[in-house]
Amino acid sequence: MRSLCLFCSYFTSPKLPHYVRYYLEQLLPHFTDVVFITSNKNMDAESTQWLADRNIQLMICENKGWDFGMWHYGLMNSTTDSYERIALVNDSCILFKPLTDFFKWLNASNLDLAGITDSSQYTYHLQSYFIVMNKRAIAPIVAYFKQHGLQATREDVILLYELTLAKHLTSHHPQMRAGAMYCWNNFVKEGNPSVYGIDKLIMAGIQL
Repeated sequence: MRSLCLFCSYFTSPKLPHYVRYYLEQLLPHFTDVVFITSNKNMDAESTQWLADRNIQLMICENKGWDFGMWHYGLMNSTTDSYERIALVNDSCILFKPLTDFFKWLNASNLDLAGITDSSQYTYHLQSYFIVMNKRAIAPIVAYFKQHGLQATREDVILLYELTLAKHLTSHHPQMRAGAMYCWNNFVKEGNPSVYGIDKLIMAGIQL
């Protein structure tokens, strides 16, 4: 199975941070292609060589549209129809253990769009730091990105992408399913489970 991970990262130092390197190393066993997307044009030679040594493709784009802007750039510059799985991942959360359990769950889940956590805050959605689309979901989600493009404000990014992506997919394609490994209602009664239920999520074994 050909699979692609688009990992977007924002940092200003010349050196690729350790927590980003660890995250990338844990992603590598689960994808045939990993692309590192950043707006940092000043990475030092050691950092770019570190990526090259691991066959991680480097994409540098303008700092526009937040994480979804970087993913938009990555999707528009990838042959998305050649993949059976595509992940959109960012470095807003620090990974502190391997992702093996998540991918075991994902492979057994029969979901078209999946995340590590979801939320009912404002409306049901997958929390956008880690989203995986399987084969049937790739074309409609890429089309959604093409339709909406870059957004100028953080509020529009949240409204049009994070809060709407799963809802758009399942409402326009009722045969498709979206869900998360850690469902919000097991951890909070309301609000963001990654904030108000973080102690319970850690006890449950969350990776991030």
